[in-house]
Amino acid sequence: MRFLFLILLLSCCSLAHAQDDSVITKQLQEVMLTTQRVPKNSIAIPYAIQKTAVNYFKDYQPRTTPESLQGMSGVFVQKTNHGGGSAFIRGLTGNQTLLLIDGIRLNNATYRYGPNQYLNTIDPFLIDNIEVAKGTGSVQYGTDAIGGVIHLFTKDVAFSDKKKIAGSGIVKYMSGDMEKTARAALNYSSSKIAFTTGVTIRKFGDLVGGDSTGKQSPSGYDEWSLNAKAKLLLSQKMTLTLSHQQLTQTDVPLYHRIRLENFAVAQFDLQQNQLQYARLFIRTSNPVFTEWIITASHQQSKEKRTNRRNNAVTQRKEFDQVNTAAFTLQANSRFGKNWSATSGMELYRDKVSSDATENNSQQNAAVQKRGLYPDAASY
Repeated sequence: MRFLFLILLLSCCSLAHAQDDSVITKQLQEVMLTTQRVPKNSIAIPYAIQKTAVNYFKDYQPRTTPESLQGMSGVFVQKTNHGGGSAFIRGLTGNQTLLLIDGIRLNNATYRYGPNQYLNTIDPFLIDNIEVAKGTGSVQYGTDAIGGVIHLFTKDVAFSDKKKIAGSGIVKYMSGDMEKTARAALNYSSSKIAFTTGVTIRKFGDLVGGDSTGKQSPSGYDEWSLNAKAKLLLSQKMTLTLSHQQLTQTDVPLYHRIRLENFAVAQFDLQQNQLQYARLFIRTSNPVFTEWIITASHQQSKEKRTNRRNNAVTQRKEFDQVNTAAFTLQANSRFGKNWSATSGMELYRDKVSSDATENNSQQNAAVQKRGLYPDAASY
């Protein structure tokens, strides 16, 4: 009996060994990250980085850009109103966390200390992937990166040997009237020109919570966005990229103020963000400066707010507008297999317009007041 058991045991070991020999191994593709301004293998970056999975936005269709970060390790997303969403990294948020889109700063001089809504002014349908660098970023990108950097990369366009035209469309509906979305896009590519353009129209109804939460009213708002991106091959070593994106949200309620802070009316009548940039990429044969990246951009953000407390006769309307002009020059150098460097300069200039009006319903009078920021201020 023992002899029979020993034979069976040896047979199982041989079978297991044979199965191990038949296993096919496949090397995984390297994960490339750009938190150091140039693409690098993730294993070569000496700090904590998180990146959304390949095709994450296509597969999961997150409702908003802040919600796309929910569930990411080391990132907490705070939402006191549906039209906002602020990410905490290393316990910090607001103007202590730097937001970038295609390497361009979204943060400006008016970003406040504490949670804000600006990440929600980026259309999630434009985004290809997001990188989050935790507890670092100031060396590469300057101020505001105390907690870390959230870098959004928009969908790129690629050249093709033959002319190609393709279109796509998305229709999304959520029960309870929580979301109605329509998105249409058009893509074109050739050997020297490639571009993409699209438009998104969205209507968010009041959020419907589970258990005893019920419907959170008011929390819904309307939104539309427009984007266009083109790439031109000027020569074999020179590429020009042009991009425009704009998102507009109207009548965005601040649910937490109405629910908890004794406000009858508290909303953003308008939230709007526009970004245009031109980027020239030049590759050279000079080992000292192998690549040049030159970017000129203009960004404009607008906010209109209305606030009135319960039983108050005065209603306050505020309007803020920030125009940011920027220029970035970056040089990449490679002196050897294990020796590379990135150098350059950045210049951002903010111009702020701000005013306010208080309307008295009893006196039927409007009084001009100082805005939230000094009017015509610059930074």
